[in-house]
Amino acid sequence: MQGQITTIRGRIYAEETREPLAFANLYFGSTDYGFYSDFEGNFFYTTDSLKSDTLKCTYLGYLVNYVTLKKGESNVLEIEMKREIVQTGTVEIKLKYNPALKWIALAQDKRKENSPANLQQYECENFTKNIIALNNINEKLRRGKFGKELGSMFDTISYISGDKSKSILPVFISEVISDYYFNRNPFLTKEVIRASRLKGIGVQDGTFLSQLLGSSFVSYNFYDNTQVVIDKGILSPIAESAMAIYNYQLVNVDKSGPRRVFQIYCEPKNSKDLAFHGFVWIEDTTGALLRLSLELNNQSNINFLEKLRITQEYSRTESGAYFCVNTRAVVDAAELSTNAVGVVATITVTAKKVNTTTVHPPKFYESRVTMAPDATTKPDSFWNSNRHLAMNAAEARILSKIDTLLQMPRIRTYTDLANFLVDGYRNFGKIDLGPYYSLVSFNQLEGPRVRLGFRTSYKFSHKWHFEGFAAYGFWDQKWKYSLDAEYMLKRMRWRKIGLIYRRDVDQIGMTDNDNYATGLFTTFNLLGSNYVNLNRDFRMYFGTDLRNGLRVSLTAGNRYYQFTRVNSFNFAWYPVLPDTSVYSTNFTNSTLTLSIRYAPRYYFLANDYRRVTFSGIGPEYYGTVIQGVPGILNSQFRYTRIIAGINYNKVWGAVGRTMFNLEGSRVFGVLPYPLLTVYIGNQSFVYNPGAYNQMRIFEFITDRSVSGSIEHHLNGYLFNRVPLLRKLKWREIFATKAIYGTLAQKNFDIIPRNINTGSEYEPISQFKTFSTLPYWEVSAGIENILKILRVDAVWRLTYRNEPRVRNFGVKASIGLAF
Repeated sequence: MQGQITTIRGRIYAEETREPLAFANLYFGSTDYGFYSDFEGNFFYTTDSLKSDTLKCTYLGYLVNYVTLKKGESNVLEIEMKREIVQTGTVEIKLKYNPALKWIALAQDKRKENSPANLQQYECENFTKNIIALNNINEKLRRGKFGKELGSMFDTISYISGDKSKSILPVFISEVISDYYFNRNPFLTKEVIRASRLKGIGVQDGTFLSQLLGSSFVSYNFYDNTQVVIDKGILSPIAESAMAIYNYQLVNVDKSGPRRVFQIYCEPKNSKDLAFHGFVWIEDTTGALLRLSLELNNQSNINFLEKLRITQEYSRTESGAYFCVNTRAVVDAAELSTNAVGVVATITVTAKKVNTTTVHPPKFYESRVTMAPDATTKPDSFWNSNRHLAMNAAEARILSKIDTLLQMPRIRTYTDLANFLVDGYRNFGKIDLGPYYSLVSFNQLEGPRVRLGFRTSYKFSHKWHFEGFAAYGFWDQKWKYSLDAEYMLKRMRWRKIGLIYRRDVDQIGMTDNDNYATGLFTTFNLLGSNYVNLNRDFRMYFGTDLRNGLRVSLTAGNRYYQFTRVNSFNFAWYPVLPDTSVYSTNFTNSTLTLSIRYAPRYYFLANDYRRVTFSGIGPEYYGTVIQGVPGILNSQFRYTRIIAGINYNKVWGAVGRTMFNLEGSRVFGVLPYPLLTVYIGNQSFVYNPGAYNQMRIFEFITDRSVSGSIEHHLNGYLFNRVPLLRKLKWREIFATKAIYGTLAQKNFDIIPRNINTGSEYEPISQFKTFSTLPYWEVSAGIENILKILRVDAVWRLTYRNEPRVRNFGVKASIGLAF
């Protein structure tokens, strides 16, 4: 009806999750005319020449929805899109020349120029909103005892899905307002949490979650070649080598703006590869990536994920680079079985007040993620005035329902049980007891052993923290114990001072080394190992962050080593060489230790007294100097030990990720071998990435050495191309490790071959170092077997004719990974 104004407004959203569908295509009938929804799924369109009285609504992964329009009237629409289960295939390009490739090539050429990473610096105000809910709640569960306790809550919250047969139970909601700062050279970032409020089941203290749910952990820049998503590297559709992984198809051209915008569909050539499918919008001339709506689904070689959708919108800055102003990520975790409850999470990040000109000195970036003191106490009036996206009625109701859930006794019981299983400790007000997995154990010195530990909770004090344990061995009939007292001097820099007194059984080089002391590995090696001794350890320590990623620690310690014969293991040393008439089975060592660690791209988040490290992509440098101090508390040694190394984590996109380590060590002085560099072997069937898995325990000892290792995870890149294997979603691993070192003769001479006990000569356990060859092993493995199992075949390439060695072994480990 020419001349009559027809108005079309409303929103389009997913039926199951209520997720707004950004940049959805809305066409008039069977024509190519239409418009898009915006980032929030809203749309508004007016015309005096309506092309059709039918609106065709399309969105990748959803069934087409047709809506009838009234000509010459105002049409207010709520469009609900139903999920479509599709099998991904290959896009068939019928044209001799694929026009989409021209615009993808332009975006690739202009990628670095347009990237926000090209900015020397920027700062902005971010708003982050997170909602987590349970889905797939079946009728049987709703009618069970637990469902009856919830009463009518399933009915009252069905607004989330719009369908009472597909109820969703919200369990967490949060809002965070923060100021984010970036400096390119040197690479520095900082986020200041100005305001945070969250409610959720199992949330006891919001400080840690507020940091984790800030914008630092949901920032994706699709101008970069590779996106690191849940620890996997995934190629961007406009990455340099993306055409080798993706197929493309031009589906629409938007001519409404000053420049044409090309909507291009992309999908992986191999459906099992870790690659996105969805749409990107490329601007003519500039080649800028303006918008994207991309998805990973359960066809890809990734675990526990039904769907991951990322939607973004970029805006041009004054400098010419494009900046992401809107991001939404929807994660739908896959149910473990048909009747199991699933989890769906929605994370939204918006940016305002983008400033690309203000320069801050490096000192400004000293703490990467911090919180304002009043961040968690902001009133409703603050949120009403400052949140970027208004809270709708559905979200307000979520808040009230979570409050109701938190008051239910069964919910509190389930929450406490889950915390206990994950953390290992049971809370009793100001004291935690545990961990349960250390209550009973076994080793060759103590035999059966019982142990109970404790630690103070945050309710006890925000400054003081105490932790310890008591244990008893039934063979040696001796008590072991430990007490650690720690005081937080300055939380912002994680500046702490503390004292530790400990008397316990150790395996030299393993239980006192974080690289090897993993649960199963330590447990199984201790079960049959004779190389154990009783230690008394006293330490005073101080640690602080000097700047972003740079930490320094100082430790003064005194340790008494007491050795007794354990089966075939027998230790003794000459304390007053060249006099060999005097030997000892014990010694005391006092040390001063300086440790420096610099990880410029790592994140450290504080939770009560502990800090969680999130490994970044890039280098981590570390160095340690240990100085032996004789004469203090009966210490017997003057020596210097220096250790320096680098860890590097590199993500390559479709072909996986590589982890690299190089380390050098030097000891200056004469010492009994437990104080030298003891490289730990592995005589168990449990694989450990930090150990030498075909080396015997205590097989090689050095006072100067260099070691290196490379481990590459292909993420199924090869298996995905084998028809019979691709369905299993197995993943390939290849690794190699090598060490070479030497040992001065004086450190051999300090150990007797046997000792005269008066009644007999007892042999003393000997050791060796390397000859002219390094120790070298290689391995090939498969991970993600049944989603939890890793199996490695390990070959020992050198020192193959030594007694009691195994030149080949198969080892396994268990772990959950996406």
